[in-house]
Amino acid sequence: MFLRMSLCFILWIACTLGQAQPLDRIAVLVNESVILESEISMMMDSIKQKRNIKEVDRDLKSQIIEHLILIRIQMEIANRVGLKIGDLQLDQAILQIAQNNLKGQSSLTQEQAIDFIKQQAKSQNMPYAMYREQLRTDLTIQEIQSAHMHQRIQISPQEIEGLVKFIAKEGMKTTRYHLQHILLTVPQQASAKQAEKLQAKAQKMVKDLNAGMSFKNLAMSQSDGQAALKGGDMGAMTLDEMPSLFAEAVEGKKPDDIIGPLKSGIGFHILKIVDLQSQDQLFVQEVRSRHILLKTSPILSDKKAKSMLKKFVAQSKQNSDAFGDFARKYSEDTISATQGGDLGWSDPQVYAPEFKAALEQLKIGEYSQPFKTAFGWHVVQLLERRRMNAQQKINTQKARNILYRRKFNEELQIWLNEIRNRAHVRYTLPQNIK
Repeated sequence: MFLRMSLCFILWIACTLGQAQPLDRIAVLVNESVILESEISMMMDSIKQKRNIKEVDRDLKSQIIEHLILIRIQMEIANRVGLKIGDLQLDQAILQIAQNNLKGQSSLTQEQAIDFIKQQAKSQNMPYAMYREQLRTDLTIQEIQSAHMHQRIQISPQEIEGLVKFIAKEGMKTTRYHLQHILLTVPQQASAKQAEKLQAKAQKMVKDLNAGMSFKNLAMSQSDGQAALKGGDMGAMTLDEMPSLFAEAVEGKKPDDIIGPLKSGIGFHILKIVDLQSQDQLFVQEVRSRHILLKTSPILSDKKAKSMLKKFVAQSKQNSDAFGDFARKYSEDTISATQGGDLGWSDPQVYAPEFKAALEQLKIGEYSQPFKTAFGWHVVQLLERRRMNAQQKINTQKARNILYRRKFNEELQIWLNEIRNRAHVRYTLPQNIK
């Protein structure tokens, strides 16, 4: 009785004090998760601001809800496998985003990067904390998609060998095509009549686009592709990086050309060439170095780790063989430790920013002062530098990456369709039913 009265009192207080703020309602149930009306409204407001429109029509609202449903499903999968993006990883992503947007400022501090991201959030009328959590969600989804695609995409040695030979003989095509994409998915159990109806719809879209309709708006409201809410923007890629179906269709075309509809195993595709970009042959500066890594613990403090590394460097300057001995005995990078700390030849870009910065300051044979990364405390010695033709160095990896990218988007769409079809989705408000 007391509990019932307490609950009634709390509800009365909530209703009395919060009359100007009606309770948020559940719009969609997705497995064990919910999508609130406020989330749908917030995304609609964001899109209205970006597109400078007053209202969101039914088709675009349906796209927004479907996008949120897929986010919920993928986040549930990530939670089940224990995938979490920690604050350190999130801070590194924020720094990378700021550096990418502020080109020429690779030496940004974390505080400067956060200030930049806060400005970005403010421009979107979004609190920084919310923007940060949205980025955490985006990174989580990228990782869970990547993990599943690595399991699903199979690339045979024969495929790699064939492409490596082609690269060696013909060279990489250096023109990059900036594409927009619309996908109309044909359900797996669709009848021939349903497929014909979707094809006719795609053909009408092409006609409308050629007549001047906005590709971005049409993609946002009608496309089933992953980039729908970005206006179908796929970014820039070479012919070798595209699915073969796209590469054959766009080769030789010019900016603003509308291409399609193209039929694949998952549906009908429409493409637009936004821009063509030339790409010069790349050269990379590689380094060969060796290092010692110490990880702090309740027993080994930062101060102690730094002191130990200073002693290792001092003794190594007297006897260069000592560095390898110290690495084998003390380094917690177990792979390089067996090689006396030798990391082999690498592009410095693969290392943590602090490690890369330390190498840039060294002359051949020099040792760094102790420095800290997310992995622990290091000292590094620069052994050699060389300038390499990137194509000569990474033909095999390039071939693997190209084959992977060709298969990624189509395989991802198939997986998204599968998890969406398995999900239990219930629309709790009539206006949210497609």
